Amino acid sequence: MKSGWHQQAFLKRALLPLAAWTVFVAVLAGSSIFLHHQGTLKEAENEARDYFRLNLAYRTWGSTLGGVYARRDRVLPNPYLKVPQRDVHTTEGVPLTLVNPAYMTRMVFEEIASSSPDPVLSRLVSLKPLNPKNAPDPWERESLMQFEQGTALERSQVTEINGKPYLRFISAFATEDSCLKCHAVQGYRKGDLRGGIAISIPLQGYFQSDSKTRSGFAAGFLLLWAVGGGGIVTSARRRHVYEEELRAGEEMFRTVCDWTQDWEYWIDQEGKLRYVSPSCVDVTGYTPEEFAGDQELTRRLVHPEDREAISNHLESGAAVPPCSIEFRIVTKSGATRWIHHACRPVFSGGNYLGRRASNRDVTDRKIAEQELVVRAQLLNCVSDSVFVVSLDGEILEVNEAAWRTRGYRREEILGMNFADLVSPQYAGSFPECLRLVELHREGFLETEHRLKDGRVISVEINSHIIDYRGESAVLSSVRDVTERKEAVQILRRSERFNVSLNRISQAFLTSSDEQQMYQELLVALLEVMDSPHGLVGCLDDTGDLVLSAASVDGDGPKPAHVVIPESRWGETLWGGTLRSGIARYSNLPQDPPAWHFPIERLLIVPLVYQGKPRALLMVANRKEDYTEEDLQMLQGIGAQIAPVLKANLDQQQAVAALRENESRLQIIFDVIQAGVIVIDYAGKVIFANQRMAEMFGVTMQELIGSDYSSHVTADQRHLAEASFRLLLSGELESAHYERHYLRKDGSQFWGYLTGRRLVASDGRQAELVATITDMTELKSAEEQRHRSEQQMLHVQKLESLGVLAGGIAHDFNNILLAIMGNTSLALQHVESGSPLELHLLQIEKASEKAADLARQMLAYSGKGRFVLEALDLNRLVQEMTSMLEVSLSKKAALRFHLAKELPVIVADPTQIRQIIMNLAINASEAIGDKPGEIAIATGSLLCDRSYLAENWMDEHLPEGRYVYLEVTDNGCGMTRETVDRIFEPFFTTKFTGRGLGMAAILGIVRGHKGLIKVYSEPGKGSSFKILLPASETVVQPAPAAGTSLGWKGAGTVLLVDDEETVRDVASAMLKELGFEVVVAADGQQALELYRLQGAGIDLVLMDLNMPNLSGEEAFHELRKMDGGVQVILSSGFSEQEVTRKFLGKGLKGFVQKPYSLAVLRTVLSQSMSK
Repeated sequence: MKSGWHQQAFLKRALLPLAAWTVFVAVLAGSSIFLHHQGTLKEAENEARDYFRLNLAYRTWGSTLGGVYARRDRVLPNPYLKVPQRDVHTTEGVPLTLVNPAYMTRMVFEEIASSSPDPVLSRLVSLKPLNPKNAPDPWERESLMQFEQGTALERSQVTEINGKPYLRFISAFATEDSCLKCHAVQGYRKGDLRGGIAISIPLQGYFQSDSKTRSGFAAGFLLLWAVGGGGIVTSARRRHVYEEELRAGEEMFRTVCDWTQDWEYWIDQEGKLRYVSPSCVDVTGYTPEEFAGDQELTRRLVHPEDREAISNHLESGAAVPPCSIEFRIVTKSGATRWIHHACRPVFSGGNYLGRRASNRDVTDRKIAEQELVVRAQLLNCVSDSVFVVSLDGEILEVNEAAWRTRGYRREEILGMNFADLVSPQYAGSFPECLRLVELHREGFLETEHRLKDGRVISVEINSHIIDYRGESAVLSSVRDVTERKEAVQILRRSERFNVSLNRISQAFLTSSDEQQMYQELLVALLEVMDSPHGLVGCLDDTGDLVLSAASVDGDGPKPAHVVIPESRWGETLWGGTLRSGIARYSNLPQDPPAWHFPIERLLIVPLVYQGKPRALLMVANRKEDYTEEDLQMLQGIGAQIAPVLKANLDQQQAVAALRENESRLQIIFDVIQAGVIVIDYAGKVIFANQRMAEMFGVTMQELIGSDYSSHVTADQRHLAEASFRLLLSGELESAHYERHYLRKDGSQFWGYLTGRRLVASDGRQAELVATITDMTELKSAEEQRHRSEQQMLHVQKLESLGVLAGGIAHDFNNILLAIMGNTSLALQHVESGSPLELHLLQIEKASEKAADLARQMLAYSGKGRFVLEALDLNRLVQEMTSMLEVSLSKKAALRFHLAKELPVIVADPTQIRQIIMNLAINASEAIGDKPGEIAIATGSLLCDRSYLAENWMDEHLPEGRYVYLEVTDNGCGMTRETVDRIFEPFFTTKFTGRGLGMAAILGIVRGHKGLIKVYSEPGKGSSFKILLPASETVVQPAPAAGTSLGWKGAGTVLLVDDEETVRDVASAMLKELGFEVVVAADGQQALELYRLQGAGIDLVLMDLNMPNLSGEEAFHELRKMDGGVQVILSSGFSEQEVTRKFLGKGLKGFVQKPYSLAVLRTVLSQSMSK
C-alpha cells in the first residue's frame, strides 16, 4: 500500500509539468503555423499590389499620351468614349479608333484572364462608371465609399471565385489632368477619387506551399515535445527518490526533536516553517498545529522591542553561520519570557535546505542576572560609603561613593587598610574597635576620616559581620555627618540672631513715628548686645550724619536729632567706618571728642545698601569683650534693617516728589489741548481737566459726577457703553476710536478717544483713563479732501469721455461733409419738382440731424461752435417763454423768478437756449403725468473759492460775480448713483433718449467757463443751477444777416485735407462756386504746391487736423513764405476754439465741418469781400 502511495505521488509530481509542457508546445506550434499562414497571405497581397502599380503605370502612360490609336479591324471602337476624333483615318486611308487608358486596361485584363486556368483577375470599378461592366460589387462599393471618406486607401480579403481560393485586393486612383478629357462630363475635377483597380490573386499555389510548411512545423514540434517530456519524467523520478530519502531523515529528526525539552523548529529554504517540536507548548503556550497554520506566529510572538533584531536574524538565511541570540517573547497567556535562540544553516550536497533552530527558556537565569545588576546599582546609588573589610582591616570591596567621595580611584582604595582612612586623632583606637565588632557581630562608631587631599570629615559607621567568599568579613556603612554637625552650630547662632531680629521687628512695628522707631531700635540693640551705651544715625541727602537716637547716660536711649557734618567726623570712631564702609570692634579705650561719652569698648557697624553707607549702628562699654561673633551678629542685623531704613528715607523723598508731580501734572492737565477724563466702574466721571469741561461746554462742577454716556450722541451711545464694558472687564486692554460728542448747547463735535483700563492695587474696581481730542477741524479737512478727490476723479472721467466724444464727432463730421456736400451739389443739378429732389432733401435733412448730434458731442467735449456776444439772460428766457410752453407737458405749471438788473454775460445765445430747453424738457419728463411745477429762476451771486470748489468740473474758476440760471422741478428726483452719471455721454434713463442732452449742457457750460450745481432727492425733485461769469460788456443789437445767394467766385483755391472724400466733395463745391481747385493731401504737400504755384493761388482752404504737418503748423509756414496769403481753416471743432489760437495772425476765415454748399458760399463770400 505504501508503494502504491509513492507511485501515486510520483505520477502527480510528473503529470503537472508534463501537462504544462504539452500546452506550451501546442501554443508555440499553433502560433508559428498561424504566423506563417499570415505571412503567406501577405506575400499574395504584395503580388496584388505589384500588379496594381504596374496597371497604374501603363494607365498613367496612356492617359499622358491622351490614348493611342489602333486599327479598327483589330480593335472595335469604344462605344462609351464620347470625344472628338475618336475615329480617324491615316493618310493612306486606314481607319483607326482611339483606345483610351480605361479601354486599354480592360482589354489587357481580359487577355490575362484568358491566358491561364488560374489567372490573375483584374478589373476597373467606379461609383460613376461609363461602362456598366465597371460597376462595383458590394465589397468593391464598400471599399470605394471608404476611399472617398478617407478612412482607407486600400483593402484586401480572402474569398472564393469559381470555387477556387483568391485574395482580392483593391486600391484607389485619383483624377489627373489627362483624365478630364474623357471624364470631365461626369463632373470630376483634378484630385477627385475616380475609382479603383481590383486585383484577384489565385491562392492555390500559396496554400499548397503553406501546407508543406505546416507539416514540417508539426513534425519538428512533436519531436520537441517528446524530448522535453522525457526530460520531465526523468527529472521527476530523481526528485521523487531524493524526497523519499529526505522524508526518512526527517522522520528520524522528528523523533529526536519530539523528545527534547527545548523548543525546536525547522525553516526550509523558502522561509516556511516545516517542523515544530511539541515542547513549544511548554515554552510559548501555542501548539505545533497553531504554528503550522500561522507561518508568521514565530515572528509575531517576539516582544515588540526585540522584533527588529530577530527579523534581521531570521531573514539572513544561509548567509549567516551557526549563531545564537537572546530575545523576549510574549506567550499565549501574555507572559514575557526570555529565550536563548541557537540556529544553524542545513546543507545537503552543497544545497541550502533551510535552518534548524533550538530555543531554550532562560527566563529564570535572566531574572537572577537582573537582580544582581539591580543590587549592584542600588549599592552604587546610595550616598553612604559601603566597605567590605577583612578582620585585619584590609579593604576588600567598596561601592562607588566610598572611593569617589574620598578622592581616590577604586584601584587605589582597594589596596589600602581601613586604618589609613581614619584621622590621626582616632587611628590608634581603630584595631580595638574592629575587635569589638568581631566579638559582638555588630557595632556603631563616630569618628573622623581623612580624605586624599588632607581634609577631615566627621562620619558615623554601622558595622556587621558577614560571610564574604567563604571567610568572615566586616560590612561597614559609613555616613558623612560633617554638614549636619555644622548645621547644628549654625542653628545655635541663628537662634540668637532671630531673637535679635524679633526684638528689632517689634521696635519697627510698635513705633508710631520716626523718632520713636529709632529709639525702640536702639533699645533692642542694647538689650541684644548687652551694652549700656550706643547710638543710631542716618546719612541725609547732603551726606551729613544725623543722630536719631542715643544712650549716653544711665537714663537709657532717648530720641535725638543731632546733625554732625562730615567735616567734624575726624579720623576717630564712626568717621573712618562710614568712609570705608567696614565694620569694626575694639576692646581698648578710645579717645572720643570732648563732647562724646567715654568709650571703653566699641562695636560699630555701617549700614550699607546698594553699595553705599546709609546709616550707623554703634554699641559700647559692655562689661565683657566684644567678639567676632558679636560683630557678625550686628552686621547681620544691620543687613536686615538697612533696606527698611533706606525705604523709610525713600518714602519721605517719594512723598515729596509725589506732591511735586501732582502739582506739575495738574498744570499739564490744565494746559493740554486734549481733554483728560477718568470714569469709574459705574460710568461716572470722577476726574477731568479744564479742557475736557470746555469741550463739553460745562463747568467742572457739572462734569464731575455726570454720566459719561450722556455726553455721547444718541446714535453712538450704545457703542460707547459696549466699548466701556469691554475695557473694564479686561476683554480689551485699550481703546482707540472716534466718537460723536454732545456739547451742553446741543451742538456736536467729533472726538478721538484713547483710553486704557486702570486697575487699582488695593482691589478696588477698575476705572477708565482716557484722553479725548477735538477732531472737528481735522474731520472737516478730511471731508474736504475726500470731496476734492472724488470731484477730481469725476472731472478726469468726464474729460476722458469728452476727448473720446470730441474725437468721434471730428471723424463723424468728415463723413457728414461728404454726404452734405454731395447732396448740395446734387440739388444744384436737379430740376425743381424732380422725383430725386425729394430724396435729396430727405438726405440733407437727415445729415443736418446727424450734424446736430455731432455738434452735441462737440459741445460735451467743450469744443463746440460758440458765437459769443453780450447777452441779457432775462431777455433770452422771456423770448423762449412761448416755445417752452408749447414744448412742456400740460401737467407742468411753468413759473419764472427772474432777478432785476441782472449783469450781462458773454455767451452763445443758441447754446444757452439749448441749455434752457434741455433742462426744461428733462424737468417736464421727470414730472410725468402727475401735476407738478417747473420753476426757472435767474440771479447773480458773488462767489468765493469755497463755493466755486463744490462743482462738477473743478475748473478752478476765479472768484467774483456770476450770473445763474436755475431750473427746479418737483418731479421724481434722482438717486445719488444717477446724479453721479448724468453728464456721461450716452447715459440716459429714458427709453428713447440718446444720452447726449446733459453731456452737451456740461460741454457748453465748460466752454463758457461756468459751472453746474445739481441737487436731487428721489421723490422730491431736482434742481440744476448754471453759473456763468458776469461781464460789464454792453448788449449790442443783433446785426442784420447778409445774403450770399447766387454768389460766384473766381480764381484758384488750394484745397488741403487728409480725407480723400472731403477733398473730392469740397473740390466739387468750389468748382460749383466758380473756382479752379488745386488739392493737397497734407500740410507738407500744401507747402510744396504753394512754393511752386503760390503766385496763381488766391485762397487756401485748409483742414486744421492732419498728419505729417497739421493745419496750424502749415498756416505758420505759409505765412513765412507769403505774408499776404489768404487762409480759411476748416475743422469739426468750434470757431471760438480755433480762432482763439490765431487772433492777430492773419487768419482770413473759418468754416466748421460739416458744411453744405450754401454755408461754404456764405463763408467764402464774406471772407473774400473783406
